Amino acid sequence: LFLRLLRRIDKEKKKASKRKNKDPHSNLRRTHFEEMSTKEFYSKFKAKHVKRFISELYGVNKKGSVKVSDNTVSSPGDMLHSLTTYYKRLMSDKGTDSDASEVLFAKLRERKLSKRDSERIEGEITVDEVLEAIAHLA
Repeated sequence: LFLRLLRRIDKEKKKASKRKNKDPHSNLRRTHFEEMSTKEFYSKFKAKHVKRFISELYGVNKKGSVKVSDNTVSSPGDMLHSLTTYYKRLMSDKGTDSDASEVLFAKLRERKLSKRDSERIEGEITVDEVLEAIAHLA
C-alpha cells in the first residue's frame, strides 16, 4: 500500500513538473529524497545553527511587560518565573475591539468567492486532490 502510494505521488509529481517550467534547480528529486527516512537524509539535512544556552533574560513586571531598563535575571528560577509571566500575558485573552472586527468583516464580505470557486471547495477532499497538492509542494 505504501509503495503504491509513493508511486502515485511520483506520477503526480511528473504531471506537475510537465506543467511547470523546467528549473535547473528542481526540487523534484529532493522532495522524493525527503520522503525517505535514511542515513543519507539525516546526514544531509543537519541543523544550520548551534543550540545555545540562554544565560540571562530581561525581567518582566507583574503584567508581563519586559523591563529592559532593569537588571537581567540569570538564575534558573527567576528565568522560569520571567518566561512564565511573559507567556501567560502573551497567550491570555485580551478582548476584542468590536469596531475593528466590524471593519475586518466588512472587508471580507466585499470579496466573496465566485459561485464556481464556492462549489469547487465544497465536499470531501479526494485522494487525487491530496496527491496533486503534494506534487505541487515540490
